[in-house]
Amino acid sequence: MKVKIWQLFRWSVVFIAVTALALPLLFTIGCGQKGADSTDAEAIAKARYYINELQERFKIPGMAVAVAIADSIVWAEGFGYANLEKKIPATPQTMFRAGSVSKVFTAGAVALLYEQRKLDLDAPVQKYVPEFSDKGYVVTTRQLAGHLSGIRHYNLDEEEDKKHYDDVISALELFRDDDLVHPPGEKYSYSSYGWNLISTVVQRAAGQSFLDYMREHIFTPLNMVNTAADDITADIPNRSLFYDGQEVAKDIDLSYKWASGGFLTSVEDLVRYGSAFLPDSDFLKPETLELLFTNQKTNDGKAIPHGIGWLVGKFENGNSLYYHPGSLLGGQAILVVQPKDRIVVAMLANRSSGFGETAANQIACYFLGLRENECPEIEGERKLRIEKHMRLQMLSSAINEWETAIETGNLKTVMATFSENFQSLKWENKTAMRRHFQQIFASGSTAVDTENLHFRFRSRGYPLGALTYIEGIKTEGAFGATSFRLTFIREESGPMITNLEFVEP
Repeated sequence: MKVKIWQLFRWSVVFIAVTALALPLLFTIGCGQKGADSTDAEAIAKARYYINELQERFKIPGMAVAVAIADSIVWAEGFGYANLEKKIPATPQTMFRAGSVSKVFTAGAVALLYEQRKLDLDAPVQKYVPEFSDKGYVVTTRQLAGHLSGIRHYNLDEEEDKKHYDDVISALELFRDDDLVHPPGEKYSYSSYGWNLISTVVQRAAGQSFLDYMREHIFTPLNMVNTAADDITADIPNRSLFYDGQEVAKDIDLSYKWASGGFLTSVEDLVRYGSAFLPDSDFLKPETLELLFTNQKTNDGKAIPHGIGWLVGKFENGNSLYYHPGSLLGGQAILVVQPKDRIVVAMLANRSSGFGETAANQIACYFLGLRENECPEIEGERKLRIEKHMRLQMLSSAINEWETAIETGNLKTVMATFSENFQSLKWENKTAMRRHFQQIFASGSTAVDTENLHFRFRSRGYPLGALTYIEGIKTEGAFGATSFRLTFIREESGPMITNLEFVEP
């Protein structure tokens, strides 16, 4: 007999409380500081306090932050350790995983080839990559770059793929022959595989390997000396260790997704890259920048969050911002560009941590000399914050009811609690998910592991993705000899549990 315990909500945005709260100041190692003159002293002090809080809140072993204004790095500093075991400090030169910030690196290559008339954004991708099977619709690079193509995102098992690919063309085997999830342009559907396909377009349009082109035409010209593919087979001196919680993360081979999430970078390199996209930069033509930073639209005219690679947003005061976050096992990244104030902020960490554009914008406000009440919010953020607060109150109530129900053995109360109140749950990978449930249901503990578990909420109203798989786990403990079944779906944000059922032995 199956007993349904909870039906979870459908979407999520990582729960991060990054506003300054009344916590004691926690000091961490700070290394490689730049720009600490008297004019920036107050901003640096505030930023350090903020980063110390953030690092403690998310138990981040090591991270680094950099700020550039008008193409000049005014502050860059490391916090904590790139290697906990050997006590190697994190510095502004430490190479962390960029995650999906890799997409804006690739967008730079697309822009250069477009300017040189080597890449037609509106041509069928088969013009460059005939190996990619016809889908019955025209799929273009422009659609791929805005997540409008209908190419699927990767599945759970593919995120843990250990196969090494020597070339971006061969990595297409993972999705080359799959059907589209929707007709191109019909709706916005986040897809890292779409950017993997773009890397093959870049390679063919450029006439040289994707990684060689990135190194010769993007990284070297912009003096990005600590940016490279996160090649598991290579010895990379400045590469950080990567952590899953406080443990060293398992090795993962990212060769299947260099363009969408496979680069290493440092915060100094990130702000150099972001500065190349300021209005007065000579890296790209003004009309190319306009192309990159214009929100694309669906076929029915609805604006989407992306331009070409970059997320394009506005503050409540009307000023623009261009940004992209990145998150994967052992890494967290954010790059924010505020063109009007010509300020760029980059943050990197060696574990998945939950900070994003809100944290980077707060640091920008310190260096712009803005008071707390003068720091502009991103459009829609105020409403989202209120919704988060309300849902967290519901969540707290649900957890209390759950613990009471387990103590009294009233499983019907547990069922009602999860069914009505619980939010979506997300893990970095299946291993973290299994560990969490084994700890709770096998040990009898009812505590929520907030280090590995993130509560996420719908932010832009994206539709649900497709069912990916169902997995059963058997255990003994809190509920006796018990098995439970987890049903997963795929959304733009990653895998989520939609349903959990207990099965009596």
